[in-house]
Amino acid sequence: MLSNGFAPAELRAAPFATALVRNLQAKPLLSSIMTAVIERSRWKYRMARAYRVLLTEAGHLCQVFYLVATALGLAPFCTMALADSVIEQDLRLDAINESVLYVAGVGLPQ
Repeated sequence: MLSNGFAPAELRAAPFATALVRNLQAKPLLSSIMTAVIERSRWKYRMARAYRVLLTEAGHLCQVFYLVATALGLAPFCTMALADSVIEQDLRLDAINESVLYVAGVGLPQ
């Protein structure tokens, strides 16, 4: 165990747990941090439109995540309310070329 209470294998999930779990009733069983490499969309769109497309696609992905998780009897959540700068720092993202967009997670229904 590390001083922050996480095992070394959980270290990459630590910022997510710190940044998001405070606002949940229980810890999620699974959580996924969605990031985007901006340059992969810039070849097709100008910067402002490329960013809008990335956000729209992340929203579409979360909607499918909701549908599948609900069909499996799980309790999904998606949020953009997170400490993205903390997560980007811990994942070693520069926030210019690759940035955190969304977080999706799933738990058991209460």
